[in-house]
Amino acid sequence: MTKCPMHSQKSLRSDSPKNKWTRSAVFLAVSLMGIQGCSLTGKSEPEPTKPLKKKTIGSIAFNQVAIEKSELEAPSLRSLRNDYAALQESAGDPQTRESLSYRLADLEVLLGEQQQELGTDIGSDSYYSQAIQAYQQVLSDYPDKEGNDHVLYQLAKAYELQGEPEKSFEVLERLIQRYPNFQHVNEAYFRQGEFHYNRKEYTKAAAAYSQVLTLEEQLNQPLLESGELLVDDQQQTETYTAYAPISAYMLGWSLFKLDSLPASLVAFSRLLDLHFTTSQSVNAEARLEELTQGQLRLNKDAVRIMGLLFSYLDGADAIARHFDEIGPRGYESLIYQELGQLQLNNDRYRDSAAVYLAFAERHPTHHKAPEYYVRHIDAYILGDFPSLVLPAKQGFIEAYGITGEYWNAFSDSKKELITPYLDDYLQELAQYEHSRAQLIAKALLEQEDDAEEDSRQKQQEQKQIAYQNAARWYREYIETFPMSENMAVMTFNLAESLFEAGQMQEAIGAYEAYAYELNRELIEPEKASEAGYAAILAYRQLLESSSQEVDQQYWREKQMQSQMAFVDNFADNEHTQSVSHLLTQELFNAKRYEEAIVRAKQLLSFGPEQDIQISSHLVVAHSAFALQQFASAESEYRLLRELITPEDNRYVAMTDRLAASIYQQAQVAVEAGDKLTAVNELLRVIAATPNSDIRLTSQYDAATYLLELEEWQQATDLLEDFRKRFPSHELSDGIEDKLILAYQANEQWLLAATELEKVWIKSPNTDDGRQALYVAADYFYKAGETEKSRLSYRKYAHEYPQPFNEATEARFKMSEFYLASGEDAKRRYWLKKLMSADKEAGENRTDRSRYLAAMSSLVFATDQRVNFSKIKLGLPLKNSLAKKRKALDKTLKAYDLTMSYRVSEFTTAANFGIGEIYRQLANDLMNSDRPAKLSALELEQYDILLEEQAYPFEEKAIEIHQQNALRSQSGTYDRWVKDSFASLSQLVPGRYNKQETVEEASYEIY
Repeated sequence: MTKCPMHSQKSLRSDSPKNKWTRSAVFLAVSLMGIQGCSLTGKSEPEPTKPLKKKTIGSIAFNQVAIEKSELEAPSLRSLRNDYAALQESAGDPQTRESLSYRLADLEVLLGEQQQELGTDIGSDSYYSQAIQAYQQVLSDYPDKEGNDHVLYQLAKAYELQGEPEKSFEVLERLIQRYPNFQHVNEAYFRQGEFHYNRKEYTKAAAAYSQVLTLEEQLNQPLLESGELLVDDQQQTETYTAYAPISAYMLGWSLFKLDSLPASLVAFSRLLDLHFTTSQSVNAEARLEELTQGQLRLNKDAVRIMGLLFSYLDGADAIARHFDEIGPRGYESLIYQELGQLQLNNDRYRDSAAVYLAFAERHPTHHKAPEYYVRHIDAYILGDFPSLVLPAKQGFIEAYGITGEYWNAFSDSKKELITPYLDDYLQELAQYEHSRAQLIAKALLEQEDDAEEDSRQKQQEQKQIAYQNAARWYREYIETFPMSENMAVMTFNLAESLFEAGQMQEAIGAYEAYAYELNRELIEPEKASEAGYAAILAYRQLLESSSQEVDQQYWREKQMQSQMAFVDNFADNEHTQSVSHLLTQELFNAKRYEEAIVRAKQLLSFGPEQDIQISSHLVVAHSAFALQQFASAESEYRLLRELITPEDNRYVAMTDRLAASIYQQAQVAVEAGDKLTAVNELLRVIAATPNSDIRLTSQYDAATYLLELEEWQQATDLLEDFRKRFPSHELSDGIEDKLILAYQANEQWLLAATELEKVWIKSPNTDDGRQALYVAADYFYKAGETEKSRLSYRKYAHEYPQPFNEATEARFKMSEFYLASGEDAKRRYWLKKLMSADKEAGENRTDRSRYLAAMSSLVFATDQRVNFSKIKLGLPLKNSLAKKRKALDKTLKAYDLTMSYRVSEFTTAANFGIGEIYRQLANDLMNSDRPAKLSALELEQYDILLEEQAYPFEEKAIEIHQQNALRSQSGTYDRWVKDSFASLSQLVPGRYNKQETVEEASYEIY
């Protein structure tokens, strides 16, 4: 059956305090249209009045019908109720009667509402008695009918409207329990919350209101997860019902009544969350103005209550904890403002200041943060706390000044609002600190000489701190207001403060700015030269006392620039000549060598005293050296050695510099590719300055270049001489490598090996020492010193199990030595070492170690085969055959081990060996001794028995040799495969003793 719109569940909103459950006019209109237009059976509903008369075509065609415009009057609710009641009595169809029962119950509610609104006198009955009876009847008649959730909902409403809230509550309980997914279950929970709250059952009320919010949030979970809370009325209508805000509000009050203040704050926050985003960039005040009157009143009241609640707790700290718990919100500024103003209204000035400051520190880039910071300062002023005002102003500057962390976070318009405060605060702070520093300085001057040292030290520290603070605020004022009329005065005061504070770097900048950069109309000329020279003095103090904190090269460059500016701007000053001399030194120190040479020669032309002459020549010599004019530098250093005596402490230094200039000429030759000339220059260093430090390097380098020129003998002569002359010099430690290189190049293997052995003896526990021993063993072998080579390899094999590869080769070398000397037992000792090392190698195992292990195992297998061959089969055959069998098992096991390494070369050898063992066993059986005194027949029978015993072994030998021979088809045709073919030609001559066939097979394989 088609469901009538009347059965659709509409939310019952509370439109007035007087009647919470009154339907809206729109709902009434929709209900009436549903009643008039619904079909009971899916077709048009029959009229309850008299039937229509049947018309003919003629009557339609010829009768004139007057058409007049008129509005049809809607039937009254009472007449509709009566018509449906009459229709129900006459309806025979149970399904139709059931549908009409639901319709009549809904009409009774609408009629009760209408009569109540009109104030109709209905006697002693309630307006909703008939509706209640109707709904109860419907529930009784149709207890399991789909749609009874709507009936229970309407019944609860009717009880509430009739003034029976307890019964309404009971019905709502039934509705929630039976239909937990009912469309308007949130409203049901809300009504329960009201019921409990009105009875001061705040715990139950809180649970009901929380359930409303939980249901609402479940419906809006995607929006909540995205962090985009409701921001306008339209969005609220589309997401939350009207019960969400009021439920959050009432939940807050319920929790407040229960003295659960933190939970109450969370509830009020849930109300505000419906109308504010989480973004701190939102203008909360402007957002409030966008709300409807009802929303505005509710939100403002929530903010007011939250401010009050936070005042009950620990103020700003409680606010911070609250928003740390629930996350950032766009309305935080409103809460801080509410609490701050509340504290101010109660004359709690420090508490108010703390609240405003807390917000500014928590959200320093918020557009309200500077304003709140100023309010916190004003609160101190209103509360008459002068000791707190200046630190607060300082805090404002540190936060929002031009050097503060948050200056760049604000737009130009925001900065314009901040700058007036900065202007006032900066001047006030700077003047206060400067005056305080001067007063302390004056007090120190007036103190008696016997004043306590501790007291003077503390005053000195206070003075310095005050000057530093004054300089700080002067500097920030200059940076903030570069176009101010106070710029020049502030700059000079800044320089003086910095100088007195011992901050020479910053003082230099301020002095130079005053002397050279500011508008000449704003400065005093005499102060300009004073500032320029003061900057130079500050440079000197800086370089003498603060070398650990500054980059010397940078500040000397800056000092040089300042001196040049001083000389250029103040030529008549009494300090200009000394500054010019210092400038020469600084030009050199700044590595501006060409200018330094010009300045130095200029000073020499003045005929200065000897010290200045020497200093000037030094500048010329050092600058020429730096410009790689090494021949000129050499001339200057020779001249300097003539100007000073050998007793002069500088003589040795000049000698070294002379050696360096010659040495550098050698380096130029090296860079030009002329190493022979370089060697000659280095030998000139040795001749001219035999006792200089560079002589050692020169001899060492000369030997190195001779090695590169393959002048081996000259190189070794210089190296050996160096090692004898300077045995403890650090360069001697590397001479072995160079000598080894020379000996290797000359194929002087014994000398090279001897040097390598020295390296090993010197550092046996290092990787270099280990490698030296390994190479020395090889070189001893090349030199024909077989015994020394063997001993070196033996030391290596015993002492260096790692690296695995070299250790493996050393063991192999040892086995080869003993193979050559015929010492089989010693050879097999090392072969066992090869096998055990490979077995224990793990991840270090290589193809080479496996190969050598396989080779070793084959030697031992061959030994077993030899032992097997030596055992003769004699009488009694049973005993000798048992010994033979035991030897066979050992041999086979040894060959199996060889094959387990899967090395083709030794696998084929093992296969061949196994085949030959079986072949030999068959032959030995046939050639074994016969018992004596056998008759001819007995002897023949005995031979037959031996053949039967030998035949399987011969077949086994054929089978194994055939398997080995088949390897030729996969490309393996080594000595052992060939030997297997040879054995097969003897064992099966009819098949394998055909050279042509084998040759053709071989061609087919390849």
